[in-house]
Amino acid sequence: MPDPTRSSPFALEVSAASVEAIAEAVLVLMDQDLHELAAARVDEALSARGGDSGSWLSVGEVAAALGVHQRTIYRALNTGRLAGVRVGSHWRVQRAAMDEWLCQQNERRPLTSASARPAAPSDSFRQRASQRRAGR
Repeated sequence: MPDPTRSSPFALEVSAASVEAIAEAVLVLMDQDLHELAAARVDEALSARGGDSGSWLSVGEVAAALGVHQRTIYRALNTGRLAGVRVGSHWRVQRAAMDEWLCQQNERRPLTSASARPAAPSDSFRQRASQRRAGR
């Protein structure tokens, strides 16, 4: 049995900072792999529900298609304005629901004229000042 107190010719001296950096890199890679696996399971669950996984979009895909930030999509999903399915921590949105929400956005916000200005009250400061100058 080898003596554990003797150093191996293959032993390396590694600083604690290097070990921490390596551990952090491994954790980041594991986290990415877990997210990819979770997304794949979400797609499987959605297709098992009877939907085609191609008709379901992730939040990032919806945001990119509409040209908005992902936070906007998450807010719409959390408030119920945009219909979606949440499996675990991942959201999926059907294309039809995205199109419907986009149409509702246009219906709710009619274009207003930039030159439309509310009428000043009849006893406004400007009217009183002009009346004083006119000597009334």
